[in-house]
Amino acid sequence: MSTLFSVMDAGEHMETEQPVPGPETMSDASISLKTIKSGDYVVVEYVVKKSTRRFVGQVTEVKETDDVNEKEYKVLFLRKRDEPGYLFGFPDSVDLSFVAAKQIIEILPEPVLCGRGQFKFINAIKASD
Repeated sequence: MSTLFSVMDAGEHMETEQPVPGPETMSDASISLKTIKSGDYVVVEYVVKKSTRRFVGQVTEVKETDDVNEKEYKVLFLRKRDEPGYLFGFPDSVDLSFVAAKQIIEILPEPVLCGRGQFKFINAIKASD
């Protein structure tokens, strides 16, 4: 299973040791990977060296893999547009990656479209500029 790291090249990332706030984390018994579908907003986690980086993105495609118990997700990543971490938007250059199911750690609630291509999430999401 291949994973592209194009999001790392853009320099836009979250670096944290704590879980990103939100109502639907993968540790919740009420959610499973089977519920992730195209159009969902998610938090994707990459482990790089000794740090954890998390990115916000929108699932654009769900792809079956050779392993019947595994899926890959095509994710279009967003960028933070404000300091508290409520507003996000798609970057000028497309930032797409296929990610493994185990990298998706949270499904975010549907954001509100605020105009000018910005999306507002109910909970602030920690991200660096």
